[in-house]
Parts: sequence; C-alpha cells; structure tokens
Amino acid sequence: MNEIRTMTQTTSQPRNRKLKLVFLALSFGVMVSLVCGELFFRVIGYSPEFVNPSGSFHQYDPELGFIGKPEFTGIFHTTDFNI
Repeated sequence: MNEIRTMTQTTSQPRNRKLKLVFLALSFGVMVSLVCGELFFRVIGYSPEFVNPSGSFHQYDPELGFIGKPEFTGIFHTTDFNI
C-alpha cells in the first residue's frame, strides 16, 4: 500500500511541475505581447482620448483657482444627470 502512494505522488509531481511551467510560459507570453502592443501604439503616436467635462466648462484662474469659461455653452451629460 505504501508503495502505491509513493508511486502516485512521484508521477503527479512532474505533471504538476509541467502544468506550472506551461502556465508561467503562457502568462509571460501574454505580458510580453501586451507590452509590445503598448510600445507600438506609443511609437505611432496613438493616445487614448479622455474627456474631462470639467475642463470643457472651466479654465484656470490664478486668484480663484477655476472659473467658468466666458460665453461658453455646453451640455454636461452623464448616466446620473444631464445639465
């Protein structure tokens, strides 16, 4: 009985190690491809567009911090409200 346990444990250890190495290799490959994709898009000049509604309606003022832009008309729309 003791021989059967040790035989089963010894055969499962190489299999577990192989699975870990495969998972590690796949994870590393995904990470490398994501980094390469990021570098590619940065080299060609692509940058994600972020819309800051607050920046559309306001401008910096040295005394007050931020003030509303003069003569600006716009709609500030989110899922929560529509102004």
